[in-house]
Amino acid sequence: MGIWLSENRTRNIVVGVLLLATLAFFAFGDWRFVWDKGMRYLLSRQDAIFTQNTGIYLIGIALVLLIEIPLLGWPQSSLYRLCHPSKSTVVDLVCFAIGILKIGGIGILIFTLGLADIALKLLDPIIPKGVLSFSNPLLELIWLMVAVDFCKYWIHVVQHKWKVWWELHKFHHSAEEFNVITTSRDHPTDEAAIAVALAIPVALLGGKADQFLLLSVLGAMHAGLTHSMLPWNFGWIGRWILVSPIGHRIHHSAIPEQFDKNYGMIFIFWDRIFGTYYGGALVNQTVTVSENVYNKRSIIWDYIECPKRMLLALFGRKPAQPAE
Repeated sequence: MGIWLSENRTRNIVVGVLLLATLAFFAFGDWRFVWDKGMRYLLSRQDAIFTQNTGIYLIGIALVLLIEIPLLGWPQSSLYRLCHPSKSTVVDLVCFAIGILKIGGIGILIFTLGLADIALKLLDPIIPKGVLSFSNPLLELIWLMVAVDFCKYWIHVVQHKWKVWWELHKFHHSAEEFNVITTSRDHPTDEAAIAVALAIPVALLGGKADQFLLLSVLGAMHAGLTHSMLPWNFGWIGRWILVSPIGHRIHHSAIPEQFDKNYGMIFIFWDRIFGTYYGGALVNQTVTVSENVYNKRSIIWDYIECPKRMLLALFGRKPAQPAE
């Protein structure tokens, strides 16, 4: 097993399969058929793509983009970076497009070999639904926001502490600059793992689909704000209640004293309660991750490298640092 999972052999297998698939496509494939099928799929997704909630989310992102320009200056703004994308921002743009077009499920299906979907279907009939729910709609919405964020806090902790999952989550932390769409930068395998981890608590909490959709939109807008370089710490609110842009930027810091701090997604008080809050005065001016292998080749290379490194970690092997 150790030989099979060696660095070179794993890469050779992945590359060989892709080459064989490519050759087979050129030999037997029909480009027009693939194009027509792809266009039909996208057209069939119009109702899912062009929704009111997507519009609200994009308006929120646009507001952050506009606010940044006078506060940060044009060269430091997200809009400038999106118009002059680095290799890191190109990855963000691809991930953002996948999210907006609602086609992330295809990547999840491919990279998990359908196992995530199978796991969710197996869990669904055996989980009691709504046993932790409330009848009052407003109380239910507040409860869902707090309870789901509590679950996400602990999932986030595990993403960092468990080496296997860290290799997936590291894809998100490999961003070398912040812009408002960096929040979309997640590997499909990481997204699948989160979905499976949240399946049980979400079912127990109950709630309606529109409530979860509203929370998802609000969370995405907040995440866009916290993945900007805006110099906002929200004062006492950012120290005790909500995650601020500076608070989350610290979570992405490469400065050792700021490692494993500020795991909260929406609420910062989880970090206060569980001792992971960064209370220092130092504010990092850059974001990155140690031993960053991403953003150097292509999004396809990055997408394949991420789960490969997860598999190596699963079997106790440390991936080699690829040559520049």
